[in-house]
Amino acid sequence: MDPPPPPRRLSLSVWLHAALGGRLVQGGVVLGCVVLAIACAFALDSELATRVEFSEPLAVVEGEVTGVSLSSDDYKEVHIVEFRYAVDGQALRGVSYAETDDHAAPPLGQVVRVEYLRDQPEAARLEGFQRRRFSGWVLIGPLMFLTTVFAGLAMTVSEGLASLRPVRRGDARWARVAAVQPPKDASSRWRIDLAPLAEGAPATIHADGRAGLEVGDRALTFVDPDDPEVVHLAARVPGGLALGPDGRLRSAAPVGPSLALPLLGLALLVGGVAAAWAFIY
Repeated sequence: MDPPPPPRRLSLSVWLHAALGGRLVQGGVVLGCVVLAIACAFALDSELATRVEFSEPLAVVEGEVTGVSLSSDDYKEVHIVEFRYAVDGQALRGVSYAETDDHAAPPLGQVVRVEYLRDQPEAARLEGFQRRRFSGWVLIGPLMFLTTVFAGLAMTVSEGLASLRPVRRGDARWARVAAVQPPKDASSRWRIDLAPLAEGAPATIHADGRAGLEVGDRALTFVDPDDPEVVHLAARVPGGLALGPDGRLRSAAPVGPSLALPLLGLALLVGGVAAAWAFIY
């Protein structure tokens, strides 16, 4: 059965195969989701989260320093100050952080001012100190990496979707496979010579694979709408093509394998953020 004339309607499965069918895209989605989960975990345990939590008016009470230690964090020395305080007769303890360049370490037993959330007194910090160890700068590296990964993904996905333009807009023609030549070396590609069955001129296609074609096979091609001398093999469309009963071109292969890794990446992202939230809060 011949496909309908252009413009053709494509099923969602065709679009999904074109966007997510490549191994590079699938691996990139998983990698991006894992790194994004790590970045979210750092954000939840950084001063960015404190800025959100402590954006409301804070209550202040006097407390006492109970411990001071020194730690190295991102090549910087950090004071770790433990303190105790009381709210409405309830004895509480907390920890605050500060870089040695910004604050001197308070001595043990010193009376200090403690800021806390009115509806959550256990969420507290010393006035002028950080509540969490990491500053927002710790996210610069992961965010730069994520920008690179998702920019590459966007380019690859857009190229995959653009490859469907001849399928949607080009004239469909049947051809006979006249010759199939394997690559001559590692830098060359398969050569597939096509002879028209009706209108059109002979064509040669260079592809990364033979798409299961043998000499003498009948092959469906689509003429490039921007260059009539260029044709595209329907067999090279990710997932293959089949004509559905509703007149739409759909994928011949199930879409599940193309969605497996992206869904795994999404599950890792959600699970990682949920685990970080449960651990930190």
